[in-house]
Amino acid sequence: MKTRKYKTIQSAARQCYYKEISLVDFINGQMYHKTLGWIKFKVEEFDAACLGFAQVIYERKAKSKLHLIKSAKPCGILRRLTYDSRYDHFGYCAGQDYPSEIKFIQRLLRK
Repeated sequence: MKTRKYKTIQSAARQCYYKEISLVDFINGQMYHKTLGWIKFKVEEFDAACLGFAQVIYERKAKSKLHLIKSAKPCGILRRLTYDSRYDHFGYCAGQDYPSEIKFIQRLLRK
């Protein structure tokens, strides 16, 4: 399977079926393309996209925690961290208790 290259995460997310990329898909380098199905992809501005995800989790300390996002192991709760190209927004879809879920993700990334 050929890897598609995109300059930014926004240009990659525009090609997704729902125009969203989760952190797990971003780390794995695969997404569901609107016409081709599952494809592999790379983003040239990888650090900028990781910083966007880090700002959702860590707010003020995002730059110092950037390495944790880059080396994250994919798991289910990280699918809730998404980038939405329609609004150019990194976000988290919280379950019942947002503060404890964010703390759980922070602990998970430290391991």
